[in-house]
Amino acid sequence: MSAANRLTTSPSAPDAAVEPPPYIGIDVAKDKLDVSRSEAADAVVDTFANDAPGIVQIVGRMLAARPAMIVIESTGGLERPLLEALLDDGLPVALVHPGRVRYFAKGLGVLAKTDRIDARVLARFGKLAAPRLREKRSKTEAELRDLVACRRQLVTTRTQQSNRRGATVSRAARKSIDAVLATLDKQIASLDKQIRALIDADDDFKHLDKLLRSVPGVGPTLAATLAAELPEIGQADRQRVCALVGVAPFADDSGTTRGKRSIRGGRASVRNVLYMATLAAIRCNPVIKVFAQRLEVNGKLKKVGIVACIRKLVSYAFHLILARFPRARPRKIWQNVGPSRRPYMTVTVRDPSDLSKLRELARAEGNAKQRDRYRAVLLAMEGDADGGGGELEGDQIAGRLGRSPRFVDEWLARYRRAGLEGMKPGKAKGRPAKLNAQQQQAFKARILAGPDAQADGGVCTLRGPEALRIIATEFGVEMKLSGVYALMHRLNLACLKPRPKHRKNDPKAATEWLERAPLFPAS
Repeated sequence: MSAANRLTTSPSAPDAAVEPPPYIGIDVAKDKLDVSRSEAADAVVDTFANDAPGIVQIVGRMLAARPAMIVIESTGGLERPLLEALLDDGLPVALVHPGRVRYFAKGLGVLAKTDRIDARVLARFGKLAAPRLREKRSKTEAELRDLVACRRQLVTTRTQQSNRRGATVSRAARKSIDAVLATLDKQIASLDKQIRALIDADDDFKHLDKLLRSVPGVGPTLAATLAAELPEIGQADRQRVCALVGVAPFADDSGTTRGKRSIRGGRASVRNVLYMATLAAIRCNPVIKVFAQRLEVNGKLKKVGIVACIRKLVSYAFHLILARFPRARPRKIWQNVGPSRRPYMTVTVRDPSDLSKLRELARAEGNAKQRDRYRAVLLAMEGDADGGGGELEGDQIAGRLGRSPRFVDEWLARYRRAGLEGMKPGKAKGRPAKLNAQQQQAFKARILAGPDAQADGGVCTLRGPEALRIIATEFGVEMKLSGVYALMHRLNLACLKPRPKHRKNDPKAATEWLERAPLFPAS
């Protein structure tokens, strides 16, 4: 049977069971493409040429098969023509890291490695691991990514040549290296101009670049790298973005053993640029500078502090984009976010007059937190007035207000339960009083009555320790001396401090004082 016949779907009988959509694995080589339609060990693998006609054939067969997912390995750019062709036709494609697939195969006990085996493993990986589907990128995004990657490669080559020049003794060889370095400098400067022109020509990239470069420590190189190679910075939560960069600490615990947290994985190209930018931010960014100093005072290692500052810088950029560039985040990203995060729930206006009342309350409120409560409900009701009136999600509202998404969810829930009454601030409860209201009034009367000659041990004045003893013996409550003084203050009882007797009222003291320090010499 030919490859074309094997990949097409044949009409089934009316009473036949409907087969679920298949998972396709495609192993990419320089000259050929191996396609496996099933994850079974004995599945038939078809081979196509890795050229334009072969890719057209595969796309046609995929459109007919309607797969649940097509899984392709990253192969140094050889997979890009096939990937772009599949995305152009709207097919579900996942581009996965070959290392993950190899570990997956070893976990399944598949130790052999051939192109056909890899294709079957890729199909099984797509079914069991459910990797994230690839999204089609615009031509501008693809071109910007290529330019940034080319610039990075030229910078790496320039560094290598500079290192070689330092170890070269021959004058002729040094002259040749100097010529290469001059050419590289010229090409890098040309790429910088092309990257800048491409960013300025696109409104979204220009706005994003302006926001990123407003952060002290972020320059044109980092802004272009984030825009080109980290598009998730506006499409995923902060923790996932840090994991994609490779600066999220991962646990290594087992039983009662608590291992050392360490970073791993991520996009090294983005992390390298962020590392150098963070070194500059530690010196010039006031937020990162204070954060780094606090880590140093707490005894953190130098590298640990730098990695933490990278996370801080990424989080800062993430919240900045979320707050001022909400349309950079597509609503469908909730499909790729963990179950702990949920999309914004619509707030229904309970009373038509609530909108005007909320505006008045927000304008008149002096407390910043309470004002943000009113504004959060207003944003949920009115949506994105600047962006066409679309609904805002919970974390978009939190980003605009600079508040935690958990707080925003709580505020919206208050309005849904009780309307404007639920938005009013409540009095802080604090710790419960050790003496109830009746006991406090009895204690006050006891203090105002003065000391008892028998019960108080013959003292003439009630002081703090005596009041502490009275509370313990008569009310059976143990308190601290500071609590007794606070209680007496709340009961409007002030401590009496006896005034010392003046020397003029004591003739004997006056005589002694005159003898010690006479005002006039004796005649």
